[in-house]
Amino acid sequence: MTEPTQDQQDEMLDLLRRTHLWIDGMQTAGLDESIVVSAIHAALVERLLRAGGAEKAAQWLQAQATMTAQLGPAMIAEMRAQRR
Repeated sequence: MTEPTQDQQDEMLDLLRRTHLWIDGMQTAGLDESIVVSAIHAALVERLLRAGGAEKAAQWLQAQATMTAQLGPAMIAEMRAQRR
């Protein structure tokens, strides 16, 4: 896999920011965060299955789980630091 360009990284960060705003908006409308995140996750899994089949979807999800376990504590610390 090739590294994303700076423009692609900027686009991903902007999309991440807008996704958080979208989730915040749904919560403001009265939806529970866990329901919103579960629905988004289900849609993601459906897209992965359509794009590459079950094996590739599972491999990608497992890689994400590994990354989350490895980088999660640092990501939490960074999120907390950004709130200050």
